[in-house]
Amino acid sequence: MRTHKPLLLLALALLLLSFASAAAAQDDDAYLLPILADGETVEESFLTTNDAHLYAFQGTAGDVVTISMQPTDRDSFLDPYIILLGQAGAVYAYNDDSESDKDPAFSAEIAAFELPETGSYFIVATTLVGSMNFGSEDTEGGPYPYSLSASGFTLPEGADPESFLYSGSSVEIGQSNTLYSNGVEPIYFVDFMGVAGQVIDVKTQTDTVTDTILWLFAPNGIRIAANDDSSGTAAELLAVELPEDGKYFMFATGYGFITAADGDYAQDGVFGISLEQVGSASGK
Repeated sequence: MRTHKPLLLLALALLLLSFASAAAAQDDDAYLLPILADGETVEESFLTTNDAHLYAFQGTAGDVVTISMQPTDRDSFLDPYIILLGQAGAVYAYNDDSESDKDPAFSAEIAAFELPETGSYFIVATTLVGSMNFGSEDTEGGPYPYSLSASGFTLPEGADPESFLYSGSSVEIGQSNTLYSNGVEPIYFVDFMGVAGQVIDVKTQTDTVTDTILWLFAPNGIRIAANDDSSGTAAELLAVELPEDGKYFMFATGYGFITAADGDYAQDGVFGISLEQVGSASGK
């Protein structure tokens, strides 16, 4: 679970929630998040140049992994961007323009990265624009097809290949919580159960983390909303209609979180989050 905590009392209060979320993620079939096998290549497409898709895999400490992403339609000028995350919110690596000889301008690759621990990992497949925290409605439509491959990892002994774990908190719609972010684990994972047609607001309240970001993923791993500065420097996702029943997954973090992979993330502290239903597709 999270071991680098800015406030001891807050950490103790959240520890049980972290264990609960991890157990639920392993056993709950409400997630449809793609789980990659070693050497697998998937082909998907973005609807806009600002989309993001989330994938998971399990690896063993010391595995040397390579993750590659490239457009399958060269005429689309898709500019891939990939991010590798740990199960407790660490940002381990990212890449925009690959150093390989294949197509360095329009491919992304995290090459020969040694996994620091045994457990679950997340891959965010997006674009350079998509990494900048704006809502997907802000850009032109596609489709923009791409391929993503990951290799070099081994399933931990005794692990279920069809599951993944993470450390975070569950927040019900209508509730609020206090989260934290730091240079070691800048992302706080938040999940909640939603129903197709629900319209919700997700709001953050800045504190010692002074500039917040929210990324919201549907149960199938497709990002459906993102925001940086909606209310001053506080991120808000307003009037988001949930597309399906299931468990939704959020990144709650601070501005510049990707640079934590370089040791450059400056935010360290706490912030608030709240979820509220504001309507439904039926108007009820």
